[in-house]
Amino acid sequence: MVKKKKLKLKVIFDTNVVYTGSASDLLRNEIVELINKHKTLNDIEIEWYIPDTVVKERIFQMNKKGNELLPSIQKLEKLLGHNLNITKEIIEERILGVVKKQLVSLGIETIKIDVTKVDWELIINNSLNRQIPFEDNEKEKGFRDALILECLKKVISDSPKTKSICRIAFITNDNILNRAATEIGSSSLNVNVFQSVVEFVSLINILDSEITEDLINKIIEDSNRLFFEENDDTTLYYTQQIRKHILENFSKELNAKQDGSNIRENGTWWISKPGFEEKNKQQVIWKTIISVDFIEYKISWSELSSGARDNYYSLSGQNMSLGMLPATAPGNVYSSPMMGIGLDNTRMRMGIGIGIGSTMSPSVIRRNPSREQMSQVKEKIGEGQTRFEVTWTVTLSTDNKLKNPKITSIEYLDSNN
Repeated sequence: MVKKKKLKLKVIFDTNVVYTGSASDLLRNEIVELINKHKTLNDIEIEWYIPDTVVKERIFQMNKKGNELLPSIQKLEKLLGHNLNITKEIIEERILGVVKKQLVSLGIETIKIDVTKVDWELIINNSLNRQIPFEDNEKEKGFRDALILECLKKVISDSPKTKSICRIAFITNDNILNRAATEIGSSSLNVNVFQSVVEFVSLINILDSEITEDLINKIIEDSNRLFFEENDDTTLYYTQQIRKHILENFSKELNAKQDGSNIRENGTWWISKPGFEEKNKQQVIWKTIISVDFIEYKISWSELSSGARDNYYSLSGQNMSLGMLPATAPGNVYSSPMMGIGLDNTRMRMGIGIGIGSTMSPSVIRRNPSREQMSQVKEKIGEGQTRFEVTWTVTLSTDNKLKNPKITSIEYLDSNN
């Protein structure tokens, strides 16, 4: 009996999919777990690829993070009175070693383009005319993405074209690069472009299960509508109060901050398309990712210039307007708690001595010479997403209709900057 030949699945990662924000890891944990989990499959042989451009970009990012730690090492050396002999060159050498080791241990191949076969004239014209992957802005972003697309083209040209023999998957959550890659893959039946790892895992699970890809494609949109439609309070997202559940049960994760930041602002909530997990008899299991955008800031206080301080209060005619009081800040003489005004720890209630337009002697106002009025400085430290995974099920009837949607679990995945 001839053994059935396995389907070959070639997977290519973009930078934003593997990026960790870490100086110690080439790949984020999600990707490492993805590779380790799918090393052995019954009917699929997976080959993992990272464009050489992406590897070099990650090395640059890791070096940058590593070099940011140097001042702390130098402070430690001063404290210990001992030279630890850690330099910029040593950091870069060790990071290169870490990257090579991780690539080998995970069985990831790098894709190098043949520069003699690249249509540079096309790339130049696309750049000048702001055609995707180039963006129509002042920075003219897109050159690295153009190189990544050349790597995708190389894998497509070097691979079998038959869908039952070889499949190619490109994963990127960059919208413009996603569009460009989809355009390149549109002429090949065996190329899929995915916005997320969850969507890609759905393909693996389909290919490695008894359920057909055509059936999943038919029911996935119905499943998506069952889970969430904006302002439709009959969908699972609303009936199961998923947002409320996440806010109440994962407040720690939603408020976590990196070193150096002291304020985090959460923004838009994003809901991905459902990813097929498995089919158990008539029950279809899905996973949906909910991502919460966030920005982190460092708040500090800086001394105002003498001109700016003069805008906060006026002694012309010894009149002082409450509307000109500065916001409370460390070291400020003035504050207005409980409808009162504090002057060097002396509180005077409104209507009793000081009110809008009332007069006072200049000698009443005193400032600590070392504590002038301060202005708040809000510095952006970083941004990213906090992700949660919702596992849920539907019952697939004999006529391929979906019913009885249920949430089985909601779990925190990760936060990335």
